[in-house]
Amino acid sequence: MLYKNIKKKIRISFKKKLLKIKKKKLNIYSNKIIKNIIQITKKNKINNIALYYPKKYEINLIPLIKKKKIYIPIIKNKLIFTTYNSKTKLYKNKKFNIYEPKLNKKKIIKKKNIDLILVPLLAFDKYGNRIGRGGGYYDKFLKNYNKKIIGVGLDIQLYKKKLPTNPHDIKLPIIITPKKIWKIF
Repeated sequence: MLYKNIKKKIRISFKKKLLKIKKKKLNIYSNKIIKNIIQITKKNKINNIALYYPKKYEINLIPLIKKKKIYIPIIKNKLIFTTYNSKTKLYKNKKFNIYEPKLNKKKIIKKKNIDLILVPLLAFDKYGNRIGRGGGYYDKFLKNYNKKIIGVGLDIQLYKKKLPTNPHDIKLPIIITPKKIWKIF
C-alpha cells in the first residue's frame, strides 16, 4: 500500500512537469525519438510496431505510420492492439481518458506478431523501472512477451533514485529520450 501512495505522488509530480512543456517543443522531441526508433527498426528488421495514442503531454509516435505498420491499444480488461492508419477513426474512452479505435476483431494483431512495443511512461529510472499511468495494463501485456520492448519519454522524466516497484512490474531493457538511448540490459 505504501508503494501505491508513493507511485501516485510521483505520477502527479511528473505529469505536472510534462504539462508545462510547449507543444512545439514536444514535437521537436518526438521527431528526435522517431529518428532513433526508425534506425533501430531498420537494424533489427522490425515491421509491426505496437505503440500508444499520445496524450497531450506524451511523445507522439504516430508519424511512424509513414514508415511502418502500427497498432494502438484498446482497453477491454486488458490491452488489445489493433491496426492504426491515417483513416482510422478514434473514439474517446472516457474511463481511461484515452483515444482508441472501435474494436474490430479482424484488425487485431496477436502478441506474437508484434515485433516491437513502444511503452509510454510518466517516470523512469536508470535501472529500467517505469511508472506508467497506473492501470498495470502494459505490465500484464508485456508478461511473457519475448521480442523488443522500448520505453519512450523525455529526459526530464528520469527519476533520480530507484523507483518503487511491485513484483508484477516489467523492467524496460531500453528507454529512448531525445538526448539518450538508455540500454539497461
